[in-house]
Amino acid sequence: MPNIDKLLKQSDAGFKRYTGIHKATFYDMLDAMQEYEASKTKSGRPSGAFPKNCVTAYNPITGE
Repeated sequence: MPNIDKLLKQSDAGFKRYTGIHKATFYDMLDAMQEYEASKTKSGRPSGAFPKNCVTAYNPITGE
């Protein structure tokens, strides 16, 4: 998997070719995930994963 910053700098067509979703959809998913994370009131150790990596790590075809 390429660097997320490098992936986001690609054209819309290149981004869709690699991820399978439009860049606008990715940003919508990222916003929804950030809103959800902000609304959680969980104590303990914070997650080490960044939201962008979590969104790109999910593969809707395999469910992983």
